[in-house]
Amino acid sequence: GTVYRFIPKRLSVKELAFSNTHLYPTDAQDEVMIDYNSSDAAWYKVVSIAGNNTNVNGKLQSGVNHIDISVLPKGDYFMQLGNKDGATVRKFVKQ
Repeated sequence: GTVYRFIPKRLSVKELAFSNTHLYPTDAQDEVMIDYNSSDAAWYKVVSIAGNNTNVNGKLQSGVNHIDISVLPKGDYFMQLGNKDGATVRKFVKQ
């Protein structure tokens, strides 16, 4: 028979910078939370699925950050997260 070998993907530095960072809930109405587990200075920015800036942005603190998304229309969005080590993107839906 056929033998398959799976090689684990190595994480880049930018992915490692946010490997323990969680955004929830992914389907939200007025607020999303970002659990940021680092003492490094970091930022967040919400952009629409089309890449348009939403003016929802700010600095992340270590621990759970409550982000107000009540001003956003319903739709799909990307949460861009960044710090000195890199950046990543998480997707969420505003209901």
